[in-house]
Amino acid sequence: MTVLPDGDGAKPVTMTIPNKEKKSQAIDPPETVKALAGQLKVGDKVKVNYETTSSTCTFLSGEATGSLNTENDTPFTFIAVRKLKHAGKDYQAVVASKGSLTWSFLIPNTDSGPDPELLKKTEEIRRGNQVKLTYEPFQFTFQLKDIEVVPKEDQ
Repeated sequence: MTVLPDGDGAKPVTMTIPNKEKKSQAIDPPETVKALAGQLKVGDKVKVNYETTSSTCTFLSGEATGSLNTENDTPFTFIAVRKLKHAGKDYQAVVASKGSLTWSFLIPNTDSGPDPELLKKTEEIRRGNQVKLTYEPFQFTFQLKDIEVVPKEDQ
């Protein structure tokens, strides 16, 4: 989990999420983490308790404290569409950033491959374009619902 602490000049902090079973090789976080991951979107505020060692930061608990997402939210910057594997399946994903952080938004698969309508929309978008993304939490990442270029403001 990557979080950005409050405060000017704060840098992102990446925390390890422990599995329920320490010996498990599969991703299997505690139920509280599954519930939290299923409701958060980029920019939402969370209160996090964690412990640190000299080299790691381990998540202990967390709770959502408020959504910062609004219709007029800052757009994402489009980077690319890439192939990736998630939970053992192949996906196409939109890679986009906001500030210093980057996310992958999975394009849903149909019986014949990635959603053709979403894939067609991404073909017209260029690196650096500002985009509005509609997405939802999906298996500890995000699934894209829609993407549109934000028109440049007249100056």
